Amino acid sequence: MYFTEISDHIFVQEALVNAETRYKHLFDFVKDGILFVDGTTGKINAFNPFFINSIDLSKESCIGKEAWTVDFLKNILENKKVFI
Repeated sequence: MYFTEISDHIFVQEALVNAETRYKHLFDFVKDGILFVDGTTGKINAFNPFFINSIDLSKESCIGKEAWTVDFLKNILENKKVFI
């Protein structure tokens, strides 16, 4: 029984690592911009390389900022209203 539990645990760990690897590959290489915004604070906490390259801003100018205050969003008040 103990061996079965360990085997199951190892199988689950390997499946998790494989899923994370596929997710990271998709996130890093997809040709669509992906932006993660904290649903409570509205702060940007991650984005993929395609996104940051397409808006031509630095990582530092976006991470931790409220999404509606970053330059690439054209209508700040409307975007904030939609977000809320």
